[in-house]
Amino acid sequence: MKTNLATILLLFLFFGATAVDRATAAAQSVRVAGELKIGGEVIKAATYTEQSFSALPHKTVTVIEHEKNVTYEAVSLNDLLKQSGAPSGKDMRGRAFRLGLVAKASDGYQVLIALSSLDPDFGGLEVYIADKQSGKPLPENVGPFRLVVVGDKRPARSVRMLTEITIIDAGAGQK
Repeated sequence: MKTNLATILLLFLFFGATAVDRATAAAQSVRVAGELKIGGEVIKAATYTEQSFSALPHKTVTVIEHEKNVTYEAVSLNDLLKQSGAPSGKDMRGRAFRLGLVAKASDGYQVLIALSSLDPDFGGLEVYIADKQSGKPLPENVGPFRLVVVGDKRPARSVRMLTEITIIDAGAGQK
């Protein structure tokens, strides 16, 4: 009898924990109103809600993803970085060449892009933050914000479920 009770208890704990894990995962996948934060080595940190972001000037951007043309409505990342006081133009010199941006997704995915590669006087990389695809809000597994890197052959740097952009100093703490 004790063996049966112990077995039942172990099975309950195992399957009960599995059910809780599944319920937790399901709750995390439910889309809630998103925010996009820009911070780190900037003069003025910013937080955009879906509503405040939609009021910004947008541009239509078409990229190739998985051999298909995809059209986004997006805001220039350079414009957002300028509003935050990140160096660009004549200020892109010296220490500014050590700066990079880390784009973070809600699922933990991150990419690093050199800040100078975004500057039109240097790399000229076109990067946008999209909130719509083909005129509709981004799907739950992509949005509410997505980093879109124009010209990439694979969309690995186009971070879906984007939540944060942090400007970092890659040389901080080094002599």
